[in-house]
Amino acid sequence: MKTNILIVMSAGVAIALGCAQGFEGDRCNPALSHDECNSGLSCQQPVNCPESYCCPTNASSSNPYCQSGCNGGDVAACAAGNADACAPIEAGGSDAGPG
Repeated sequence: MKTNILIVMSAGVAIALGCAQGFEGDRCNPALSHDECNSGLSCQQPVNCPESYCCPTNASSSNPYCQSGCNGGDVAACAAGNADACAPIEAGGSDAGPG
């Protein structure tokens, strides 16, 4: 009986943790059947960014992960062979990263 209660409690905690929604700038998966971002945000892939983030649906954002290049993510996209992502880096743009 105690084992069954423990299993049910563990499952409840796992479900509760799985329902947490993302804040602005949190990574997300646009392929999921549900939106994992908080209200007013949606899972988006910024320009020249290899990943998706929770960003404002109808507004601009000051979060660097919601802007073009996603806080240096264009460096990773360029390294993966995306020529469009290399242009800002080669021009010495602000998301050129360390180095």
